[in-house]
Amino acid sequence: MSQSSSSSPQPRRNHAARRQIYGDSRHGYEQESSYILPANSAAEIARLANQDRFFNEAHQLIPPAVPENGRVLDLGCGAGAWCAEVAFHHRKMEVIGIDISRELITYATASARTQMLDNVHFEVMDIREKFAFEDGSFDLVNARFMSGFLQAGEWPTVIGEMVRVTRPGGIVRLIDTDGNSVTSSPAGTKFRDLIVQTMQADGRTLVLTPYFKFWLREAGCSEIQLIPHLIDISTGEPAHPVIYEDFKVLLTQVIPYLVARNASLTEEMLTDLLRQALGEMLQDSFRGHWPFVECYGRKA
Repeated sequence: MSQSSSSSPQPRRNHAARRQIYGDSRHGYEQESSYILPANSAAEIARLANQDRFFNEAHQLIPPAVPENGRVLDLGCGAGAWCAEVAFHHRKMEVIGIDISRELITYATASARTQMLDNVHFEVMDIREKFAFEDGSFDLVNARFMSGFLQAGEWPTVIGEMVRVTRPGGIVRLIDTDGNSVTSSPAGTKFRDLIVQTMQADGRTLVLTPYFKFWLREAGCSEIQLIPHLIDISTGEPAHPVIYEDFKVLLTQVIPYLVARNASLTEEMLTDLLRQALGEMLQDSFRGHWPFVECYGRKA
């Protein structure tokens, strides 16, 4: 493995100018951060909100031993649904969500206000820089699906910052997937492989979860727990319609990124492949599962 297997802190880069251009002027695909999807689009904001709500039920909302009057930080909070859910069920907790996307933070803030949640707030922040919080500020620091925007070598440094702002005895939690969903859809499998190959060529890695225990231990955590999860996304299962809609929006939006990074691909080719994959997902015979991992440790 390359950068992500290193336990030593990675050098910080200057992220002051974060705009990345994928491809040339023919594609015109550009966005803030290294998130490969247009985070400021209405479709992506809605997808993230729906995904958050789904995964809130797929694993324990917060790990045990987090005090009811504790402070909680969520990294890359997106549409803020996890933060809002925690704030709703634990009214004495102070919950803070941070994300680099101003549009997502605006959405999350408005959503929390409509739910009349006064114990949650959101801030625009780039987690690849030093967090704007003092040492030992939080009882729980949570991060879910950071693989969507972190480069391979950035993980150890970000996890180090997570541990720094956690109080002694507090909890640091990582939740993510290695992108290895398995389905009976040939077109869906081909599309997945194209994304994996492109992201790896782009300096990312989707082999992350085996390193979580190691990274947390290296950063100063103990009592580390690793919990595997598996979602059945087959036709007829409760998760199927949710994941179908998620995949439809996600894969539609990832097409410009793939075209910009692969000279052999065209938008028409990928649109046809996506149409085929979605059709196969709607068949009664469709079978599949999506694994993800929850890993948390206690700061020594």
